[in-house]
Amino acid sequence: MAVAGFSPEEVDVVVKESDLTVTGKAKKEDEKTQYLHRGIARRAFERHFELADHIKVVGASLAMACFISISPGTSRGGQTA
Repeated sequence: MAVAGFSPEEVDVVVKESDLTVTGKAKKEDEKTQYLHRGIARRAFERHFELADHIKVVGASLAMACFISISPGTSRGGQTA
């Protein structure tokens, strides 16, 4: 999932049972800053994903503030996902 423009502190990843939720909320910026062009919108977002029964999330990481990669672990049935 691309989250360009957000820092790691502004993105939250939560797994609850089979529901994965990714939330992003941009920190308030200095109002004195003026931009000629602002290419990336930094609106707050929340995305929900329903995980399959055989997927167990064991970790997530934010690499270069661009992507969240989710590492699947061992499935509930004992097989590697």
